[in-house]
Amino acid sequence: MTQKLVTPFATVEVVSDEECERANYVVCALVRDEPSPVPNSYQTSCCECFRLIWVSPYSPLTPPKVCIECAAQMVLPQ
Repeated sequence: MTQKLVTPFATVEVVSDEECERANYVVCALVRDEPSPVPNSYQTSCCECFRLIWVSPYSPLTPPKVCIECAAQMVLPQ
């Protein structure tokens, strides 16, 4: 089941857990000495730049984890 949430900033598509597991990446916050944005998150390395990132315990397990800065570089025009 797919559902769209429209906000003033973006349209977000909410999908099933199974479809989440087929995502290309999970975008995560950089650690940068800040507290975890989601309780019980764990730290790992970004699959692109290897900096420390926070991964939510509710995120999909299969897709590689990427920091928000690397994700932005992937989608923004150079």
